[in-house]
Amino acid sequence: MKKFFSLLFFTLYLVSSEFFPLSEVKAGLRGYGYSVFQGEEPERFDVEVLGVVNNLSTDFPLIIARLKGRYVEGGGVIAGMSGSPVFVEGRLLGAVAYGFQFSSEPVAGIVPIEAVLKEGEALPRGRTSYVGPIEKRISFSRLLGFFKPPKRVGGMLPLPLPLSANFSSSYLKTLAEKANFTLSPSSGPSMDLSLRQQTLAPGDAVSVLLTAGDIELSAGGTVVYRRGDRVYIFGHPLYNLGEVNYFLSKSRVVAVVKSYSSPFKIIQPLYLVGGAFQDRARAVVGQLGKLPRYIPVKFKFSSRRVRKEYNFWITSDPLLSPALMMVVEQWLLSIGAKDYGNISLRVKGNIALKEGHNVFINDIFVGKNSSEVLGLDAAILFYLVNNPYKRADIDSITLSYEVFEQDRTATISRIWAPEYRVGPGERIPITIFLKPKNGKAVSKTYRVKIPEVAPGQDLYLLVASAQDLIKWEAKYYRGAGVYPPSFQRLLRVLNNLRKNNRLYFKFFVKKPSVFLKGEELPSLPPTLMKLYTSPYTSYAGRKTPLSTIIEYTTELPWFLRGSKLIKFSTRRWE
Repeated sequence: MKKFFSLLFFTLYLVSSEFFPLSEVKAGLRGYGYSVFQGEEPERFDVEVLGVVNNLSTDFPLIIARLKGRYVEGGGVIAGMSGSPVFVEGRLLGAVAYGFQFSSEPVAGIVPIEAVLKEGEALPRGRTSYVGPIEKRISFSRLLGFFKPPKRVGGMLPLPLPLSANFSSSYLKTLAEKANFTLSPSSGPSMDLSLRQQTLAPGDAVSVLLTAGDIELSAGGTVVYRRGDRVYIFGHPLYNLGEVNYFLSKSRVVAVVKSYSSPFKIIQPLYLVGGAFQDRARAVVGQLGKLPRYIPVKFKFSSRRVRKEYNFWITSDPLLSPALMMVVEQWLLSIGAKDYGNISLRVKGNIALKEGHNVFINDIFVGKNSSEVLGLDAAILFYLVNNPYKRADIDSITLSYEVFEQDRTATISRIWAPEYRVGPGERIPITIFLKPKNGKAVSKTYRVKIPEVAPGQDLYLLVASAQDLIKWEAKYYRGAGVYPPSFQRLLRVLNNLRKNNRLYFKFFVKKPSVFLKGEELPSLPPTLMKLYTSPYTSYAGRKTPLSTIIEYTTELPWFLRGSKLIKFSTRRWE
């Protein structure tokens, strides 16, 4: 009964004098709309209704109309008019939201106000809970694979939103193309997080910001309707992600750029007025006076030529946050590091969680591999907010980059021990000989404790770089990788990802072990070995030919390559 009266009230509200009902729409109706074409004041344009069409790709009809006016004539509907309210007989009909590309006249698709005001359902965006083995990096194309292209209605697409940024990169261009944005110049000072009291009205220029502060990325459009502190904008989705956290700003139009393919507005955000919390198929819905959830980010960058610091905030979203990190980092590295020749990049940082945990980043990348740092940072963030246990609440991200215009690679040439018959628990010096690229050979000596193994047993020591150790483990532990079984274990794995600037000492014996739930269980008794590897148990592990006894690691200032193996025999206790 409660739902019945709610629906009845909503229906009566829609047929009130404020809205023009869809049932009365027919060809030949004339009306007008409002949109900002210069500055901040909306200007009027004329509208002639051509008809109403239904399409199976949407659950609402689309009103087809021809627009008239000095800004819209002579080309297609202007990108940035998304959400421009259209009135007939003084009542709100709907929002300009669709158009034809390469159109020689401004024929628009108007989403009825009834559809705009309904909550709507978000389209599927793909699986976001990662359930495979942990990988050290994630590709930008894989992140974008979760987003779906905009739905076409007949030959019409949602109007492109002018995407303004105070930076540029190839990833930014790809991000724009994926969501049917059109890249637009940006101008104006960076914004802070202070909110201004603002009465947004239908026809006002507005922007949603994915990042704010020293680095800003915004998509501009128009307000369709306001009810109390809630505003409806665009008349179509941004990404159609459902519940979101975008910044919402009052904006101004700098200019209208005419184009045969897609004319667009240059829209400049002015100041924050609230947040956008729903990104749905028929509209983006914002709330005035309330900031969204966001992640503070600090980037520090230093090289021989550049020393800069950037402070900004990115939207808190499981998919957008990692993608935006990659977009911004790619730009940052492109302006601070040279594109050709020898280069090394050292990155240090911290992703802090509000519950007190931290994931620390400390690695080095060289040459073509230097771009892999983008995938490393994004992967860690992606796992934290898309794991199957809980979405981590990110408190802040701090990253520091140091660029060297030289190849800081060193290769493990050989290792040496003073004796190869050792006693369990004994400490012996192990000398590692390294050959830096274009540099003099160096040696490092470490006093390493021999593991407590049974006397008379052969013991092996593998000294390896991260890359070589990963290859070695893939050979012997193939297929054993699984996702960490708990959130706490996930944090531990992320903090212990193999690092290029680390030297690894791995002691093992040639004795079968079991990988169970992502952990190695070495030297098990035969009964437990049989139990844990039985296919009839729900917790069956994988049998491997080697057993790791202990592993040590130490940090060095190079990108390390290579590996060497020593065989020890253990003395019997006397």
